[in-house]
Amino acid sequence: MKFTILLSVLVLSLIGCEQLPTTEEMSAIFFESELSFKQLADTIKSETIDDDRECIVFAPGQINNFQKDTNSVNKDVWRDISKINSELTFYDVLGKAGTTNERYNFYIHTLKDVNAERITYCRHRGLEVSVNSSMVIRAYSSGLAISDCWTRINWSPILLHTGSRGGRSDEQFTEITPLKDGWYILISCY
Repeated sequence: MKFTILLSVLVLSLIGCEQLPTTEEMSAIFFESELSFKQLADTIKSETIDDDRECIVFAPGQINNFQKDTNSVNKDVWRDISKINSELTFYDVLGKAGTTNERYNFYIHTLKDVNAERITYCRHRGLEVSVNSSMVIRAYSSGLAISDCWTRINWSPILLHTGSRGGRSDEQFTEITPLKDGWYILISCY
């Protein structure tokens, strides 16, 4: 029985990376929906980032570190993932996140329009000054905790490098493909 479970987990983790979209498919998604990607970018960059938080996250059932509790009997229970016993309403979460229902719905609908799962915007600080910011729109993910693959359409004012490390036939690989104006595709398995 243990062997069957272990074998099932191994098979699932190995097939996860085989179904990754190609850079051509991801480029097509970006260029077909470029305006929506730019709207997402402009909107999330206008959000207020508190000093105690470096990143903002929006996804169906998630705002920053708050997630909707899908196991709760009450359908409007959200939890702060850093506090086990927290119990908040959706409107409590909106208040704590400093956003509105309309803005949350914009993110969810626009993410769906561009076939993406979540958007994350981070403000990265250097030792002395704010050196850059980046935005990640996760368009695809698969795998389990022991093997994970994902495709992201990212934006950053500074693209550090492009190209590949490893290859798709390898167990671990990363591909970075520039699109335009700071946008690029990041495909990775590890």
